[in-house]
Amino acid sequence: MSFLDPGVFNVGLDGQAKIEFLADSGSYHGELGLFSLKGMESLQLGSMEFIQESARRILSNSVAGYLAITDSTEGAKFSGDFGESEKNDGSFLGEKSFAMNPGEQFAFLLLPNGKISELVDSPKDKIAIFSIANANTDKSVHFAQLGQGTDKGATFGVEDILASQGSDWDYNDLIFQIKGATGKTSPLDALINSQKEWRKTESGKKLIDYAQQFSQFMTLAAPFNSAYTVKSLGEVPGLPTPYVGLAFKADDPNTLFIGSTPQGENSQIYAIALQRDANNHIIGFTGTANLLATAPGLNGGLIDAGLGFGPNNVLFYTTWNDNTVGQIKTGSSSADKQIDLNDLGFDASTGGLTFVPQGFPGAGRLKITSYDTSTFYDTTVSADGAGTWNIAPATKSVTLSGGTDAFVYVSGSMPEFKSQRILMTEQDADKVAVYSIDENGDPISSSRQDFLTGIDGPIGAAIDPLTGDFFFSTYSFGDFNPHGFNQVVVVKNI
Repeated sequence: MSFLDPGVFNVGLDGQAKIEFLADSGSYHGELGLFSLKGMESLQLGSMEFIQESARRILSNSVAGYLAITDSTEGAKFSGDFGESEKNDGSFLGEKSFAMNPGEQFAFLLLPNGKISELVDSPKDKIAIFSIANANTDKSVHFAQLGQGTDKGATFGVEDILASQGSDWDYNDLIFQIKGATGKTSPLDALINSQKEWRKTESGKKLIDYAQQFSQFMTLAAPFNSAYTVKSLGEVPGLPTPYVGLAFKADDPNTLFIGSTPQGENSQIYAIALQRDANNHIIGFTGTANLLATAPGLNGGLIDAGLGFGPNNVLFYTTWNDNTVGQIKTGSSSADKQIDLNDLGFDASTGGLTFVPQGFPGAGRLKITSYDTSTFYDTTVSADGAGTWNIAPATKSVTLSGGTDAFVYVSGSMPEFKSQRILMTEQDADKVAVYSIDENGDPISSSRQDFLTGIDGPIGAAIDPLTGDFFFSTYSFGDFNPHGFNQVVVVKNI
């Protein structure tokens, strides 16, 4: 058995994992425990042996595990309506601290209705729910994350009923916060039943406000927050992580292309079918992602933020950190042409790219960003006679900030934009910025405004050709944005 990242937590350097019980809307009376994963690698996730050993460790009240919350005898920090009436019993006991071995991995176990001690002798008679989705009987995520974690902590909502038992997927049955340890599951946005939304209740708002002291939440800046909503669509089924650039297929708005660099070793582009609602807004994915093409760099680089169609529907992509642009013709499964930008006046290393759409100043020109230097470049392309394109040396550059990656051009007819603009992902700043543009289609650096904040590791950007909704992919791998998700985020006009 190998422990996958989602649902696995790492104890901080001070060896103190701290838990705070925030809300209780579950009808059951159960217990939540945490247990060290050290030495459990040989046990099959979700097996009777795994369940029993997890329970034993929790009951040991030692560095191997602890009973953290008993909701039959203790109350949560927040009370009131969380979409369902509160089920608090007893007094709030405050933040609890548990001594564990620094750097050690651990996970959570919830026994929804009963005592964890019952799992030691009769594991078949009770349903154990784990923070590791693959350890659950239904293989579903039952610990959803509210916002994105930070070095300060993270917040989780638990769904205490299995899919086969008629779960309502509201993730408000038990809500807790953890500090002194790092770990992540999947974003609540992508999991919650929209008919069971509780975060806009008065009690929900208070809890979210409190969670924001320790977690990072995606937030639209004024005045855009009056006209748009932001939501995570979560992970793309079947797409290896981490994620990079994304683009809608040129002749099919119901297919999304998205780049991936599996384990930071390969360079690939996948295709995934999209699901739309009655108003044509994209609400999710259909099926699983299929490998479309390999997309290597010239000198060991991997596909990055830039992914978009150029003339004659040739698919262009950027690679980091060898500073190249690749081109894939329709029907090809690998690069048909690769260009080294280092000899053309582009600072290493890209970065994003976009051809200026028709109707905008500079229409048809190619724009490229350098991520490392946050520089925006202008250039042109010319046919090479082989169905691909030469790139001319950079003719103009604009210095921006924040670790510039992918960007899109936005029509002035979109609510609150008022004029033609650029939306720019800022990987290092965890933001998406908006810029006014000049007569050449380049951003005016002094016009920068926040558009979206609290989005950890934004890298790809695209616009839905049917609705004008904005799409962003985010990147998390190793020490780079370790608290963030690999996900697709949609900003929808309301």
